[in-house]
Amino acid sequence: MDKLSPQKILELNNLKPKKSFGQNFMMDQNINAKIAQEVLNLNPQKKLTVVEFGAGTGSLTKHLLTTTHTLYAVERDRDLVPVLKNTFEDAIKNNNLKLLEEDAKQFDLHAIFATENPGILVGNLPYHLTSSFMLMAIKNNEIIKGAVFLIQKEVGTRLSASANNKDYGFLSVVLQLGFHVDIAFDVSKNCFWPVPKVESCVLTLSRKANFIHKIKDLEGFIDFVKVIFQQRRKKISTILSKKIDLVILKTYVNPSSRPENLSTQDFINLYTAFNK
Repeated sequence: MDKLSPQKILELNNLKPKKSFGQNFMMDQNINAKIAQEVLNLNPQKKLTVVEFGAGTGSLTKHLLTTTHTLYAVERDRDLVPVLKNTFEDAIKNNNLKLLEEDAKQFDLHAIFATENPGILVGNLPYHLTSSFMLMAIKNNEIIKGAVFLIQKEVGTRLSASANNKDYGFLSVVLQLGFHVDIAFDVSKNCFWPVPKVESCVLTLSRKANFIHKIKDLEGFIDFVKVIFQQRRKKISTILSKKIDLVILKTYVNPSSRPENLSTQDFINLYTAFNK
C-alpha cells in the first residue's frame, strides 16, 4: 500500500480529505524525498529523534524512516491511524516508528525531547495552524535542533524576512530569536491533492546561538512584539509614548523607526526598557 498515492489510499479505504483538518496531501514523492533530505541536513549523523506532525497516509513518513533513528508520527485523524498502522507494521514492531493518535497543537515535546538530546520537527502543516506551530518551535527552542515545515509560500516569505522589509512582522521577529529561518525550495500547488488555492514552500529552521537567554519572560516578550506590530504604520515613539519615556527610548532605538525597521536585538532592547 505504501507505493500507492495518498488519493488512491484514501479511495481504497472509503475516505476523503477533511476540510476541517486542513488536509491537502502531498502527491509528489520527489518533494517528500527532498523534505526528508532537508531533515537529514539538520541531522547528518541520523541519531536525532524526529517528530512528524500530520503523518496522513504516510507518504512523507516512509522517506523519513530512511533518514532518522527514531520517528514519532503524530496523526489526529482517527480514520487514518489504522492506515498508518497497516502500512508501517514492521517499523512499528521494530520501534523505528512510534505512531501517536494525538492533536499536534497540544503535543508535549518535553515528553520526547530533552535539552541534552534535542530533536527535529517536520510536517506538511495545515495552513491555518502555521502560526501555532511556529510559536511551538520557539517556545521549545532549547529542545529543538531544527524543523522542516511545508507551509504556504506567502507565510514562508514573511517568516524569513529581515528588518526593513515590508514582509517582516511579528512572527519574523519571534522566530528569529532562536532560529536561522530559510526557504529551502518552493512547491507548486499542483503537487497537492486536493489542489489548494495558494503556492507553498519548504521552510527550514536551524537553531542558532540565540537571544532567548536574554529574555526572562518569553511569553511577555511575544505579547509585547505582537502588540507593537498591530500598529506597524506608526512610529515607535507614538506606539510607546505612554509606556516609555522618550529620553530613555532614544538610548535604545531611533524613535522615528517603525516596527518593520527594528531588528530582533532592537525589540529585546525595547522590551528591557519597557520592564524597567
